Amino acid sequence: MDTSNRLLSSSFEEGSDPWWWWNETGAQATFSLDSTTAYSGTHSLKVEVSQVDSTWWHIQFGQSGLSITESERCAVSFAARALPSATIGVAVMQDGDPWGNYGLWQEVELMPAWTV
Repeated sequence: MDTSNRLLSSSFEEGSDPWWWWNETGAQATFSLDSTTAYSGTHSLKVEVSQVDSTWWHIQFGQSGLSITESERCAVSFAARALPSATIGVAVMQDGDPWGNYGLWQEVELMPAWTV
């Protein structure tokens, strides 16, 4: 199983590039680099959700252009927290039509303390 880090700027120490974020009409969130709290290093991405709708994927952030080979097993891990506690969806999927899932869709419960 491949456990190498394929993400660029995975700890946001080098800024937010090449991360992207998106809101669908009906859901609203702001995304910003935060230098007041971090799991490691000095920065994190802060997502402030002000409005949700009934569709889990209407607020997103991610990276495009990652290479994943068919039948390849990869580990996905990240550190996150939420105030108040919240459930998020985590997916590894195609970033364009037909939006295929590459084998990961999972709900993750975030708590006020950093969790990996």
